[in-house]
Amino acid sequence: MNNKPSIFNKFIIALFGSWYSVIGHTVLFVIILFVSQDLLFFNTFVSIEAIYIGVLILMAEYRQETEKEKKEISHRESDRKLVREDVYITQNVMDEIKILKTHQQASSKALEEIRDILSISTKD
Repeated sequence: MNNKPSIFNKFIIALFGSWYSVIGHTVLFVIILFVSQDLLFFNTFVSIEAIYIGVLILMAEYRQETEKEKKEISHRESDRKLVREDVYITQNVMDEIKILKTHQQASSKALEEIRDILSISTKD
């Protein structure tokens, strides 16, 4: 299985989901605000950054869901394989039981015949 989605997700979470990110963004916003002193530019910059962060977070969630679905599909296939094996084994056991019942019936008939023969011989 490809590990890139999980590495990407961890990177996004580490980058934007930590206190370092909050502190870094605060410092960046203060610097931009003091350097440009233009609220329109500042608002535009913050909005564009929010859009990109939102897109990156959505991409990370999508990739994580895709990876989760692939694992679930793999587990379902594994479970189906185990069920097929169980059905095959159960069918073989049932076939063996039928054979044993046939042999048991044949043995019972042979035993009855022997008893009949012995009962006839003891009467004579």
